[in-house]
Amino acid sequence: MFKYLQNTFGINTYVSYSTYYKKAKKHKDDVLRTQSNIVNTYMLVQDLDYYKLGMTDAECLQKIGKMVADGELICPTFIVSTGQGYQLIWLLEPFKNIAGYTNDLDWRRIQDHMYEQLKELNSDSVVKNPSAVTRLPGSKHNKTKNVVYGFLANEVKFTLQDFLWFYDIVPVSDRSVKPKKLNKKKATVTTIVKNWNEYTLNRQREEDIFIFVDVQNERGISYIGIRNWLALVLRFHALVSTNGDTEYAENRVKSLCETMDMTETTEKEILRRSKPAETYYKEWIEDTWDRVKYLRGGLFYTNARMLELMNIKEDYYVQWKMKTIKVKNNKYEAARKRFEKYSEEEAANHTWEAYQERRNEKITEEKEDKLWMLKKALEKHSDWNNKQLAEHLSISLATLKRWKSELNKSGKN
Repeated sequence: MFKYLQNTFGINTYVSYSTYYKKAKKHKDDVLRTQSNIVNTYMLVQDLDYYKLGMTDAECLQKIGKMVADGELICPTFIVSTGQGYQLIWLLEPFKNIAGYTNDLDWRRIQDHMYEQLKELNSDSVVKNPSAVTRLPGSKHNKTKNVVYGFLANEVKFTLQDFLWFYDIVPVSDRSVKPKKLNKKKATVTTIVKNWNEYTLNRQREEDIFIFVDVQNERGISYIGIRNWLALVLRFHALVSTNGDTEYAENRVKSLCETMDMTETTEKEILRRSKPAETYYKEWIEDTWDRVKYLRGGLFYTNARMLELMNIKEDYYVQWKMKTIKVKNNKYEAARKRFEKYSEEEAANHTWEAYQERRNEKITEEKEDKLWMLKKALEKHSDWNNKQLAEHLSISLATLKRWKSELNKSGKN
């Protein structure tokens, strides 16, 4: 970044949270840092103006350190001393950030949550804009003349889901399903499977959550981070499938608790955290949900979103086991055929990747055998020319020269 510091004389130099399609103004009135111009967003940021409260740098850092140690705050990637306060930066896997869509709404929910969480350090709401900027370490704060420093605190690159699960934030639902009272005739809720009605779809959605838990239990794969969300979604679909039977919905969550890994939680806690499903259901039925806060009514997710949140986008075995939560693309169909013919373990040996791996191993072994044969022939018949060696090994002169070249390379290595 040295050239940028030179161009700006090292004063008030910034880096954006996002990258942009248009990088240069065509007209002087053009505004480049807008969300509609964003390609990807790369970070979450919290700006702390604690000094306005009379708090010292040391006091601020101690509070941040305690929150991290107590498991209340994810350790930031960078702590930037801006020359006047601190900014906490968490690097993210880059994601498309289109205004009003799920990534944008999830990102804003996380920013809102941490903004409220850090209010005692006088957090600034300016960070709620994905096209905002932060100061570049190495530059100077023009007002205070202080140098901006950046301190690496964590080398993990996060995803939005890491924050959703850590802070127990309900992911934005992205399937639009009209409330019952607006339906003029009995309609299907989805087109996942042809002709499924409201009862059968939602009842099978419930079953799919149990299937997911059972399969991951058998494999020993952890889903601890999404337990509360699984119970919440289960309870919501149980309400939909029974026209609001709260007792049935609660009992379904209790049954899930009996099968789930309950490490460091209790049935009471899972029931408490899944209770808001009744509010989501009531607001969906009455068509009274907050249109500003929620993209859709209820807790309906598309299959693609469910697979992403469950971290099984390419886990076709779990998708095959489930009835509704799957995306039937070419990869899924190829995997389904293998699972119908073989066990999960054996099916893994019948993929194109597995075949390529076995083929490469075979080629490598054959190549090593050939080079060993040539090496032994050269040791035993050091006075032979290429023609004699080729005849002895029953290969062409071109092949012999190639083998010799490979042998020389391996000898150098």
